Amino acid sequence: MIAKYALIGGGGMSRSGLLRKFLISLVAATLAAVSGILINKWTDLGGWPLGIGIAVVTVLSAIWMSRSDNVEPSSTPGVSSAVKPRIRVQGDRNQVTVVTQLFGGRATRTAAPDLLPTSTKHYTNHESVRREADAALTEQLERVPLPVFLIDGPPGIGKSQFALYWANQIKSKFPDGVFYVDLTGAAERAGLVEKALRRFLRALGVPEAELPESLEDLVVWFRALTADRRVLVVADGAVDAEQVHLLFPGQGKAVAIVTANRSLSDLSVEHAVTPLHLRRLVKSAAWQLLTRLVGDSRLTAEPGAVDELIAFCDGVPIALCVMASMLNKFPHRPVSWLLAELRDEHRRLPTLSPRRGLSVEEVLNAACHLLTELEQTCYTAFSAEIGTGEFGFDTLTAMLGQPEYEVRKAVDELVAAWLIEEIGPNRYLMRDLVRLHARQSLAPSDGDEMSARGLARYVQRTVVAGVRFAPGRGWLPILFPHIEPDLHDPVARQPARWFIDERVNLRSAVKYADQHGHSEEVLILCVMSWPFYEQNKHLDDLFVTHHIGLRHATGPDLIAVRSLLLTQLAYAHLHRGEHNTAHERAVEAHRLAREVGHLRLAATATETLGLVLLAMEAPEARATLRANLRLAKDIGRARRIALACLHLAKIEEPEAALTLLTHALAYFVEHLEQDRHNEGKTLTWLGITRTALSQFDEAENALGAAESIMTKLRRPFDRAFVVEARGDLAVARGDRDEAERRYREALAIHVAWSFTAPARRTRAKLERLAGGKTS
Repeated sequence: MIAKYALIGGGGMSRSGLLRKFLISLVAATLAAVSGILINKWTDLGGWPLGIGIAVVTVLSAIWMSRSDNVEPSSTPGVSSAVKPRIRVQGDRNQVTVVTQLFGGRATRTAAPDLLPTSTKHYTNHESVRREADAALTEQLERVPLPVFLIDGPPGIGKSQFALYWANQIKSKFPDGVFYVDLTGAAERAGLVEKALRRFLRALGVPEAELPESLEDLVVWFRALTADRRVLVVADGAVDAEQVHLLFPGQGKAVAIVTANRSLSDLSVEHAVTPLHLRRLVKSAAWQLLTRLVGDSRLTAEPGAVDELIAFCDGVPIALCVMASMLNKFPHRPVSWLLAELRDEHRRLPTLSPRRGLSVEEVLNAACHLLTELEQTCYTAFSAEIGTGEFGFDTLTAMLGQPEYEVRKAVDELVAAWLIEEIGPNRYLMRDLVRLHARQSLAPSDGDEMSARGLARYVQRTVVAGVRFAPGRGWLPILFPHIEPDLHDPVARQPARWFIDERVNLRSAVKYADQHGHSEEVLILCVMSWPFYEQNKHLDDLFVTHHIGLRHATGPDLIAVRSLLLTQLAYAHLHRGEHNTAHERAVEAHRLAREVGHLRLAATATETLGLVLLAMEAPEARATLRANLRLAKDIGRARRIALACLHLAKIEEPEAALTLLTHALAYFVEHLEQDRHNEGKTLTWLGITRTALSQFDEAENALGAAESIMTKLRRPFDRAFVVEARGDLAVARGDRDEAERRYREALAIHVAWSFTAPARRTRAKLERLAGGKTS
């Protein structure tokens, strides 16, 4: 490679220096010209004037050259020169390889620069990251040219404090200088970098008047003066790789620490980068930080209030520091005093942003400063009323009404800026504090438009998912005949997965539709999501959505829908063990079904009423379930007949029950794609029935097969019921140890999934077993 030379002091000197150099050159040239013109005239005088002229020119040129090209400052930190510095370098601003060190005049020694601010005395958490950083530094310091430690994480997580804390811990390893720059003023990046480099060079002993003017020359000077020196550079709040690259010292024994407000993956192209990822404070670390700031006795007096306060702060250290500051400001007030401010979503962010320099809002403003218009729109979409801060990419695209590739770019930038988190394939989460900040920037009209498009997408996909999740129900064409599901929608391939992902958003969508008067959307969401809620026993969701649905299912045209909603609610009350309320709902549903004259609705209400009466051990349960079987036969649908046989078998005598269950099982085995879970339920009751008939081996086979099916289908409620039935079988066999093991296994599932009523039933069996009672 051909070496490139640059004179800093030519290209890098001040305008006055350039003018002075030009004038000297002009005088010298004039003298030489005059001497030449007069040579003939003065030849008779012996030529001595020419000789004198040439001598003068030569001396002047020599003096000028010696002052301009051969006087250079020391590249040693801590040395300043009394004369104008000049540096001859080989290379460019990216790689300085040769520096000639010369001084004209007297040099004075100054202390090595230390521009690093002190770190907070209350630093906490991230200890594992610090140990990781220490180990990497030890490994790389001597063998890697300019190792870079890149610290990233969400806004307010403590990146700057971690960088300062760690830099202060290790700065003794860098005796030739420690440099720090705050780059958070991202709007003027070039100006900030130039200002920082001038400050660095002044700290190295370069006089202000002699600093070069161009950014490129400032970079070259700094790298020349720090080459092969043990220096540390800390760049805090960087927003892009180029900005940081300009601040790096000369290669050799230097180290750079960078904190980033967004991903700086480009740095790894040219440098050995060690990423240090900071995460939100865990609960124990948040307690530790508050204890250091406020004191132990005050917090331990109200542990519940402190836990709630920590939850509102979302693991963000700056939010916890604000809370500590407010508690210290009013030392006689209880911790619970702050909770009233934090519980109100409209007051939470202002409460956590009391002043400049101690403000969650200020931190988030800085993080959003460089967002483009579409990125800002995408950012605010996460705060729309329709959602909960977690969205799938498809829903976001629908809400924004923009091309998919444009939305993808915007989402990726929000992830890179740590404003949202990618929590799964094409799924993104915005934390509560960030969401409250985004909401401040959301214009009401934009929010309404986004939410309306989001609601339409949720209704469309709930219809598809509901049809595919429970294809045998068939209520859509009966109650909403104008709705045609798009079964080519990708959701049709994994309806259960979609319901799981969107469960919380569906509840939010029902509330949004309710508040904005979208009655049909409310009813569609309730009817089509019920199979998912019921199967997975998401009873809270079912209650919230269906009570809203009942408010909208009024008028003569919606009697059938109201009957179905009441039936679905009765199931929820039944699973909660609220038998009287379940009975009231089922009776009302049955009355409305008869009133509207719809045979299928009447059969559904009758089936539900029979199961409620069975749970209440009411004598009319058998007659009601037999009536349900007759209605099923009148309707003539094989699946409904099979289900009616299954339910009636639960109360018939064992011999009759075997016949009913055999018929039901034959149907479900033929239709495994949509009824595998009903095959498992039928096998469970076959096991229970054969236990009652003392056919223990056959019962064990049936129950083992049922448990396998429910485990594979991930149906914890049904699996726990099977395990409990295996405990009953063990009791019938006289194996008390096996019975206790099975009951405890079932109880553990009930407790883990908050199945309250079944848990009470299983505990009662364990108590009877312990007391020697088996009946």
